[in-house]
Amino acid sequence: MPRSILSALCFVLVPGLLFLGLYNFRTVDMAQLLQVNADVLFVDFGSTITVRHASTGSYLHSHDLFYPAGSKQQQVALAPQRSEATEWRIYNSTIREMVDEDALPVPNQPVVAGSTVMLRHIPTGKHLHSHYDHSAPVSRGRYLKEVTAYGIPGYAGDGNDDWVVELTGGEILTAASPFRLRHKDTGYYLSSRGAFLPQWGLGLQEVFCSQHARDDALWIIDAS
Repeated sequence: MPRSILSALCFVLVPGLLFLGLYNFRTVDMAQLLQVNADVLFVDFGSTITVRHASTGSYLHSHDLFYPAGSKQQQVALAPQRSEATEWRIYNSTIREMVDEDALPVPNQPVVAGSTVMLRHIPTGKHLHSHYDHSAPVSRGRYLKEVTAYGIPGYAGDGNDDWVVELTGGEILTAASPFRLRHKDTGYYLSSRGAFLPQWGLGLQEVFCSQHARDDALWIIDAS
């Protein structure tokens, strides 16, 4: 084959092969990136969520029973298994007029670090609530406060229903993000240390608000 033809083939084929190689690498790299992003479940406002306590693995729960003392509002506890009673809907509490019991998740409006949120218990329509006036129902300590579910269906909530999302890493809340919920009014953190309610609380695990942002105040959105 004449040298001129070989030179022409090399001139065409070598850049082409290099392009295909780079294109293939780029395609695989982008596919892997998209797969990673597809596996990340972002939490949007309006989503129905189940919240798991990172230390004990139990689920944030409420039911139509009331504390016999303290505020005498609806009980909040941790249950060992998921059920309808562990389902909550997360709202942007800075837009109270948009709170809707039947709201669908708001696309492209994820919960981010520093968001002020409200959690509505789906079965009873009450909001996750705390206050400085009442102590934890079982655990003793000056800086341990009662957590309740409060309100009526359709109620837009008040300042005692507001919680600030604090992430341990990243800027967007995902199903894999450990996070804390800081009660906006008191500055205390939603927590549990493994104590259990008496028979009036069905023997479920106690939930309270603590002044300290410890590991027992870490939570995870359960996506299983």
